[in-house]
Amino acid sequence: MEKQKKEPLATEIIQEQEQELSRILVELETLKADAERAKFPLDELMELTGKAPKGQKEFIRFANNQHRIYSYADLAFDYIGRIESTLEDLIIKISRGVCKETAETEEKAGGCND
Repeated sequence: MEKQKKEPLATEIIQEQEQELSRILVELETLKADAERAKFPLDELMELTGKAPKGQKEFIRFANNQHRIYSYADLAFDYIGRIESTLEDLIIKISRGVCKETAETEEKAGGCND
């Protein structure tokens, strides 16, 4: 005799999907915030390096700004790294969720085994 699996009600399935969608939206908001934060150092970099120095005074000013330039570049790379990491995590979570749903609804989860 086979045991009958208890199937979740449609409302439970919808609630789980809505919760997952909410988690994804929160992560996307985080990405948006990090992208906004990355704009500042990039804008500063553009201002500091946007035009070629002409004359000795501008060359000296440019040389004196090297530390600021490197700091802004480092800050922008940090934000971009955070965005990239969050995107990778989000892709993995979504892929696993899709594969889990496929495995539950089909007898074989072809290609979704991690």
